Amino acid sequence: MDLLHRMVIQYIEAIAGSTIDPQFPRFQLNRSTVFWCQNTRPYPEEVAKYAVGGGYGESKYVTERILAKSGLDATSFRIGQITGGAPNGAWATSDWVPILVRSSLSTGELPDAFGVVSWIPMDAVCSALLDVGFSDEPVPIAVNVVHPKLVSYTSAAKSIRNALIREKQLSSDSLPLVPDHN
Repeated sequence: MDLLHRMVIQYIEAIAGSTIDPQFPRFQLNRSTVFWCQNTRPYPEEVAKYAVGGGYGESKYVTERILAKSGLDATSFRIGQITGGAPNGAWATSDWVPILVRSSLSTGELPDAFGVVSWIPMDAVCSALLDVGFSDEPVPIAVNVVHPKLVSYTSAAKSIRNALIREKQLSSDSLPLVPDHN
């Protein structure tokens, strides 16, 4: 058993042995989610076979199962890619999209890829966490926190390209989309 799973079990044991109301504090596990391009739906991690193969997915699955069996009022949040929030939507400069944008300006090309993006503003993620955390109703064991309208990566890349051309006053043929369909 790895460190994460031991910590989750220790936490559950501590809460179970305490005299506090088991409904509070409500345990929330926050983690990223995976998308599979086949149907552009959230990856169905409720089924063990989809979590097998990568340590990250396996660990998330096992932790959820431990929480589900614990009897605690717990929720695992499967969070998509978090973007910047109000007032301007700016991403952290160390995140992969700003790095990709800066690299593209240096190379003169913007990568294109298969798949979809489900970027969700941090305000929406925080609201979802608070809604579940302070709910008077029973909460589900897992909540997918992703943007409800998936967009193709190509569409997002074109929007980024157009914004860069406009903001940096580049020629209209600058930053061609280069296929990266590995």
